[in-house]
Amino acid sequence: MAVTGYTWDPLSDSVLEETDVSGNVRVTYTNEPRPWGPLISEERGGQLFQYHFDTLGSTRAITDHTAAVTDTFQFDAWGMELAHVGTAPTPYTWVGRYGYHRDPAMYGRYTIRRRIYLSSPARWSSEDLANLKTTTSYVSHSTAGEPLRYTGDRLLRSTLQPYMYALNSPTRYYDPSGLDAADDLQEAIDDIVEAIANIPKDIALAQCRAWTATQKKNTKWLEDLPKCPCFLCELGYGDNAGKWTEPEPASQTFHPGADFCIRSIPVFLPPLAPGQQCCYKNYELITGGLGAGTPDHTGPGPGNLNSWKHFLDDVRTYYICKRAERLDLYLEARPPNNANGCEPQVI
Repeated sequence: MAVTGYTWDPLSDSVLEETDVSGNVRVTYTNEPRPWGPLISEERGGQLFQYHFDTLGSTRAITDHTAAVTDTFQFDAWGMELAHVGTAPTPYTWVGRYGYHRDPAMYGRYTIRRRIYLSSPARWSSEDLANLKTTTSYVSHSTAGEPLRYTGDRLLRSTLQPYMYALNSPTRYYDPSGLDAADDLQEAIDDIVEAIANIPKDIALAQCRAWTATQKKNTKWLEDLPKCPCFLCELGYGDNAGKWTEPEPASQTFHPGADFCIRSIPVFLPPLAPGQQCCYKNYELITGGLGAGTPDHTGPGPGNLNSWKHFLDDVRTYYICKRAERLDLYLEARPPNNANGCEPQVI
């Protein structure tokens, strides 16, 4: 039986290369630099092939370097292959865009990172890890790529849900990690942060500079954010009433030297809304430096969708610029607010 080795990318949590038993590279995959790929193309046998996906992320066609179609695919909602015209040996077919890896030796079997999925019974082959916890929450992912929370009854979970795939709605949801809610999101974030800490500083600097330049092209949203109060004692009074969260101890990871931070509360609580953040030392606003609060293009807000977008839009590049030792560039794109003309305090 042929032995295949895999080179894994911790940043995207996806396969980069396939090698034979001698270590020779047989296939190289190109993925977008974010969690679970998505997959773009492959180079096999010295030839480049491009993937074309439907809205769910299943491969519908493969084209070669001349843009000629070499293969087409059709699947039912649960991953059973209905038709395949062509001879491409790719393992990335049903929801292949997000790394669903088809087992060539067993029809309808997919390795989806931490668990095995079987398309014939339309179930996972092992129990949902969330069932071993006290929580009743379960998360899959929408076809837009965002985590969505579902809360179910504990008794139902213990009988049906531990093996249920995508909330029994495979045309609406997918599950690229095979894990449950909180672990799914936080593990993806932790893996990305760990990967960023190990990238070369010159690459981190190039990414930090490119992001800063892009962000500085659109600053209108910053003008619409509320002004930071000069003193914490102003919360709850006058124009500040109902606009801010209660003060919380400042994260020394992101705001070293600050005592407390507050965030603005959106008037209508729209999803993925931007928000203001203000941090304080000795109850006075920090107006500059690494200890200052920074505005969020997507506030953390309630729910995993906001938390994930907040990480992608505001936090990930903080770590990249920090790796490059250029947090000053980050602050150019996310400048601390002092629109009220408070007494300067740089921490």
